[in-house]
Amino acid sequence: MLSEETAIGRYPVEAVVMMAIIATSAERERESIRDLYDLPAYFRKSAGSGKSTVEDIVSLDAVEAAQALRINYILVTMQSGGTPRLISRFKSGTTTCSKTGCPEIVP
Repeated sequence: MLSEETAIGRYPVEAVVMMAIIATSAERERESIRDLYDLPAYFRKSAGSGKSTVEDIVSLDAVEAAQALRINYILVTMQSGGTPRLISRFKSGTTTCSKTGCPEIVP
C-alpha cells in the first residue's frame, strides 16, 4: 500500500507524489463518479443521449417492474451471462435467477 510505503518504505517521496496524482485525478472525476452512485437515476437521465444502451434501459425497466409488482425473483434466460449482470448491478433486493442451455457458461 502506498501509505505503508510512505511510512517505512525506501521511496517515501515517490509514494507521496503518486498519492497526490491519485487524489488529484479522483477529485477531477468526482462529478461523473457521483452520478454512478444512483444508477437508475443516471440511466433515466441519460436515456436518448447516447450514453446508455438499449440493454441498460431494458434491464432497469425489468428491475423497476419487479419492484412495482412486488415480485421477488427475475428469471433470465441467457447465452453469455451478460443479462443477469446488467440486472443485478441495480442492487434492488430482487433475486436474479439465470437459465442457460450453453454448457460453456455453467461451471
